[in-house]
Amino acid sequence: MLLKVVRALFDDKRALDKSSHDSFHGVKTSENGLFLYKSIHADYALKGRFVDYALLFSLTGFVTGFSQFLILPFLYGCLSLPRKYAMMNYFTFHAELLPHTE
Repeated sequence: MLLKVVRALFDDKRALDKSSHDSFHGVKTSENGLFLYKSIHADYALKGRFVDYALLFSLTGFVTGFSQFLILPFLYGCLSLPRKYAMMNYFTFHAELLPHTE
């Protein structure tokens, strides 16, 4: 019952129900450009980057001697770094066709 209440408060179904082609969704385009695509997962991709700060905190805590056990969350978090690196390089936030670059 608690999970249903939390999901009702924080679940944004409107963002997932919309097509990525039905409007600009706040993306600024150039005056000659033709809007092609905006990812509906861009907000979630950026919000997931808070883990990088947790990695930095755990490494700093381990190096300064705060706790020897802080190396464990750091090593666990490093397992997802290849996926994050690929996402940072290849994730498409939005696409726009510019006629002068064809």
